Amino acid sequence: MKVLIVYASAGSGHKKAAEAVYEAFGKDKTGCEVKLADILDYTNPVVKYAYQALYLFTIKHIPLVWGLIFKITNNRRFYKITIPLRLLIERLNSLRFQGYLKKERFDVIISTHFYASAIAGILKRDKAINSKLITVVTDYLVHAFWLTAENDYFVVASSKAREELLRDKVADEKIKVLGIPVGEKFLLKKDSARIKEKLNLRPKKITMLIMGGGFGVGPYEYLLKELSPFSEKVELIFVCGYNIGIYKKLELLSTELKTDAKIFKYVDNVDELMEVSDIIITKAGGITVSEALVKGVPMLVIRPIPGQEELNAMLMQVLKVLKSTASKEEALIFLKTVIKEPDILEKMKENAGRAARPKAAEELVNLARRIERDYK
Repeated sequence: MKVLIVYASAGSGHKKAAEAVYEAFGKDKTGCEVKLADILDYTNPVVKYAYQALYLFTIKHIPLVWGLIFKITNNRRFYKITIPLRLLIERLNSLRFQGYLKKERFDVIISTHFYASAIAGILKRDKAINSKLITVVTDYLVHAFWLTAENDYFVVASSKAREELLRDKVADEKIKVLGIPVGEKFLLKKDSARIKEKLNLRPKKITMLIMGGGFGVGPYEYLLKELSPFSEKVELIFVCGYNIGIYKKLELLSTELKTDAKIFKYVDNVDELMEVSDIIITKAGGITVSEALVKGVPMLVIRPIPGQEELNAMLMQVLKVLKSTASKEEALIFLKTVIKEPDILEKMKENAGRAARPKAAEELVNLARRIERDYK
């Protein structure tokens, strides 16, 4: 069986989900040739840069504009009217990728981004390829851009997403509620006592992990300043990503406040940090939410990005695994409450455990193997 796992490097979630599936295939590659690819590597370099830069600039600097774009493009009528033009533009910008798919003739294509699904769908429609196409929706609800008609299967993360697809006239047998794939290291139970010792974290304290993605976006300084008086009850861990500016500010502020907050730049052991955390103050990206659920950690989201993250947060709040707030002040009130009443976090942890889908990547691999066997 020849398999392509393809993503688009616009935001890290699509790539992480694709890597998790690739890793799951790696456990048993018997009879499999598996490749991992970024569709943007097969586009014009200018297109690749613009695709990434415009998305990141918009969500970081003008999130309300991003939310408006998301809402307009998610309107099903707008989608049906504009899809011919959108597909034409995407087709013209992905000629190398189309050539790659025609040449390699994969048995199964697993896509974690709607762009790749759309292009593979066009080629299937034109009978230029005969691959089976599985699209993995990397958020908890389904934006219209994911609705490639030629998909053989949609893999979604929630029953709510399934209901949306049914309303969009997708056949029930094409919808698999498996979850969003996460890396294997998040599935492993770690020795929390050893990790706490390594990080010099005090036992029996409420550990709060504050992280805002690779760009380190969030009210870091405010939270450090306002939570420092609770240092006898709370441990603070800040992950600043590639935001060196905020990293230096936090280090200086921590010295001034005489706190022992743990402050990091970019890290590759988020799984360990989640293992020892009682709550995560973070963004509501699909992959981050899924990782936190698998680790059984409650979440607090401050001003979620309008669009997919806002919808993720709303759904998780209904499941009582996440608290979404409109301001840093509201967030602080909630954190002070859980310091006084830690049982709140225990209930949220239990809910997270029930909502988690730790076998998503494994079940997706099994699905790919099964449909390939049936196809043969």
